[in-house]
Amino acid sequence: VVIKQDRRWLMPALLGMARCSAEQDLSAAIGLVHEASGINPNAPAAMALLGELLLAADDEKSAAAHIERLRREHPLYVAGIALAAMLADRNNDAAKRDQLCREALLSNRYDPEVYLRLGEDSARRYLFRESIGQFRRAIEIDPESWPAHAGLGISLSRLGDEKAGRQHLDLAFKHNPFNVLVGNMLNLFDEMAKYDTVRTAHFILRMTATDKAVFGHQAGVLSERAYADMSRRYKLT
Repeated sequence: VVIKQDRRWLMPALLGMARCSAEQDLSAAIGLVHEASGINPNAPAAMALLGELLLAADDEKSAAAHIERLRREHPLYVAGIALAAMLADRNNDAAKRDQLCREALLSNRYDPEVYLRLGEDSARRYLFRESIGQFRRAIEIDPESWPAHAGLGISLSRLGDEKAGRQHLDLAFKHNPFNVLVGNMLNLFDEMAKYDTVRTAHFILRMTATDKAVFGHQAGVLSERAYADMSRRYKLT
């Protein structure tokens, strides 16, 4: 509709379409960004979104080339700094990541975007403990960063800290009731309040009373067996 009414908005419309389709089809989303880039190859928003989608696709080599160009042409663009920090974090280059965080704060000490994006990328890679620290830092910079509260609540919940997780999720949902992921997590908490619990040495399993009666014990045994096997195979606790 936007494109039909005013073609001057073609590029932002294509970028919006790319964001909307990224969850279902990353390849299609990347194609839309390439189409938008054809309209204005130097647009920082298109360059940043392309880097973001390539990182989401774990194509770090291609992402690095686009992020480097974005940083060269738009060195103060915060989204570009955030992407460079995410790439450094993936490469286990903590010194470069932290230097980029400091660089962003020098530009605007009230903007938590770099830490927010680092938290989101860590959580996407199941590094929930790391993401918690990054989300907390984002909240220190901006206590009203509701996306950071949402991310922190989800990561805390993933690690079993449901009480603290719910507090941040409730706060995020109060200020943004349209966040579907947060809403779903809160609904899950409400449902889990009716569940029974099976505890083992390393696991807390939540299930309905009916399921617990049928396979609760076996689920605990299987989980501990898998834990022992994985710990031995990968030499970690």
